[in-house]
Amino acid sequence: MSFIKETNLSFNSLSNRSGTGQIVIHHAATNGDVSSATMHGWHQNQGWSGLGYHFIIRGDGTVERGRPEMTVGAHASGFNSNAIGICLAGNFETSQPAPQQIESLSRLLADLCNRYNLTPNAQTIVGHRDLMATACPGRNLYAIMDTLRADVKKAMEGKSTPPSASGKSANEITVDNVFGDGIITDRAYWLGVLSGTITANPEFIKIVLDRYHARLKSS
Repeated sequence: MSFIKETNLSFNSLSNRSGTGQIVIHHAATNGDVSSATMHGWHQNQGWSGLGYHFIIRGDGTVERGRPEMTVGAHASGFNSNAIGICLAGNFETSQPAPQQIESLSRLLADLCNRYNLTPNAQTIVGHRDLMATACPGRNLYAIMDTLRADVKKAMEGKSTPPSASGKSANEITVDNVFGDGIITDRAYWLGVLSGTITANPEFIKIVLDRYHARLKSS
């Protein structure tokens, strides 16, 4: 996984997981970006072996290594022995995940599902709140979990499904037309924008428009 940034964090005693049947999505509940190293310190100060999550996705989409992947995490009590924990920097009860975070999350999930032979669905890719009483991973991230799972499935198949009216909403058809043309790479985010669950960042709208105009000029 060359897209993972190694952090070389030092941990106290760790044990290996019994298996991998779930991937649990979290948010850091922080006001803004936070690094693996910083969270590692927070967790050590609580008396833990170190960072409880296996991966951290920074605000700019960088994926940082956390706890060694094959070891038991400390992120979802009662489920850690069979689960990988991914945490996105930010507080998604009050803000929106960045498109680059969603894109990196989709890529990471597809890689993990491939390697552990997991079918992306509501049992294998879950929010922290699906397992216990918590708001994590925040309502704005949780709102696009179904779309995220669908995107991961497509990525694993190595293809983009051609849009059709059958079984798809107008928003899905609109996004898939652009997604399939390569102008946007963060389908889950833009579906959220069109459905009203995510407020679009003007900077990201400009990026998409610039890509569209560049495509027109080259055609």
